[in-house]
Amino acid sequence: MKQKVVLGMYQATNARYWLFDEPTLALDKQSVATFLNYLSTARAKNKMVIFSSHAGDEVFHICDHILSITNPSLFLDGVKTNG
Repeated sequence: MKQKVVLGMYQATNARYWLFDEPTLALDKQSVATFLNYLSTARAKNKMVIFSSHAGDEVFHICDHILSITNPSLFLDGVKTNG
């Protein structure tokens, strides 16, 4: 519920930067797809979307840049390429 409120606030205020912590954690598959569609739309409008997630398989395809942190070291820092 809190994620929906934050998403609505970002949309209503036309915020340039969107920040979420585990936004898909408590969502069912259909809600995850809807939420990720909102994020993709935001990206297309030049919004910067930053979020943390343990569900890499769900979110990897919408990312331009990925930081992966493991035990608490930076494991990966890179720009996603096609392929």
